[in-house]
Amino acid sequence: MLNEISTLLSAAEKNDMELVKSASVSPMFKGKILFLYFPKTFINIYSERLIDHFLFNLRINQPGDELDLISKRDLLISFKNSDAVMKDWSTYEFHDFLHWAWPPPPRDSKVAGILRDYIVDLPLPEQTSPEFISLDTGKVSGKSKESTIVKTGVVDFEQKNKRAKIIGNQGEDIVFLAEKMELRRNGRNDLAQKVEAKCKSDDGAGFDILSYELDGTPKQIEVKSTSSNPPGSSASFRFFLSANEHEKSKSLSNYHLYIVFAAKSKNPKIWRIKNPAKLEPDYLNLQPSAFVATLTIA
Repeated sequence: MLNEISTLLSAAEKNDMELVKSASVSPMFKGKILFLYFPKTFINIYSERLIDHFLFNLRINQPGDELDLISKRDLLISFKNSDAVMKDWSTYEFHDFLHWAWPPPPRDSKVAGILRDYIVDLPLPEQTSPEFISLDTGKVSGKSKESTIVKTGVVDFEQKNKRAKIIGNQGEDIVFLAEKMELRRNGRNDLAQKVEAKCKSDDGAGFDILSYELDGTPKQIEVKSTSSNPPGSSASFRFFLSANEHEKSKSLSNYHLYIVFAAKSKNPKIWRIKNPAKLEPDYLNLQPSAFVATLTIA
């Protein structure tokens, strides 16, 4: 054991990550030793469950990637060191920030039951079996039925927005994997490897996923997600579309809108709509919901 620890420390000092990974020391013990001797390089989080929790919320993992625990910790450290503010933090400060920003869900079943309204329990995107579906768009009519949920009491808007973002992130990951799988099924593994989650790297892109048609034509996909099931006939549903997303939908020739239904389930349904801007105004009704206000001081 002493020889293995010595080899581990020597490998870490030389930044030989492959040798660090291969050292015959238990993952938990290995993590503690590495942090003790190299606190600037290795973070003091030892549970893979917690690492996965933080990677998911930080949106810096690619769903479906099979990484070992050392590589996952390295992703966290790389994220910290590449951020303009966090790069000057110690790993202790980064550790505290992660736990403050995204408190880990409790293990205790009684506590989890009490807090169930605050926890969005989602399957890993790679454990879902998404299905592409077809729906017909009907003309916009004031008589269309809308699903209305009536709630009483005080609405926690912060919690509501947080849950919506989590479900939105889940839908993006589901589409990312579904596009890769679709290309592989059709013999285009070369294109599958090029599918990119723009939502994780470029907030101003105006779409979430860059994918490809089978002939190699780029396809820009904006993803909207809901925990609801696909609506029935004559029903309508609403979603938010930013000004940038709307502009891209008009300027890009192969822009797609993907609606992910049942995003919290293991069998989500994906409705693909090509060039949604062409549905205006007969089949797609846009209503302003916010304004950008500018004040000039004299």
